[in-house]
Amino acid sequence: MPAGLRKLRRVKKFLKAVSEKMSPLSLDEFVKQSPELAMDILRFPSLKLGQLADNFEELVFWPRNRVIHFANIGHSEEEAKRCLSIAGFGLDILTALDAAKCLTLPIYP
Repeated sequence: MPAGLRKLRRVKKFLKAVSEKMSPLSLDEFVKQSPELAMDILRFPSLKLGQLADNFEELVFWPRNRVIHFANIGHSEEEAKRCLSIAGFGLDILTALDAAKCLTLPIYP
């Protein structure tokens, strides 16, 4: 991981920085311009375009932190499944960013 990214303490700042390195578009703009991702986000009413990095931090990492740092294990199975589903969508976005970035790289024989 590049040293500059290690210094970012907030998940939302990290997500924004990674998306800037992978695409000329912001994270939200990248999702909007991708037909598949734009359709998939409709499955998640708690995710809002224009606030995706904030949403991922609040909906995935805050619950994770409550479990890991404060031993709060009072989450329901439904909450855990929702968090896992949102995290999976986040990985889908990062995978799509990576694929788009790969298309811009020169190919060497």
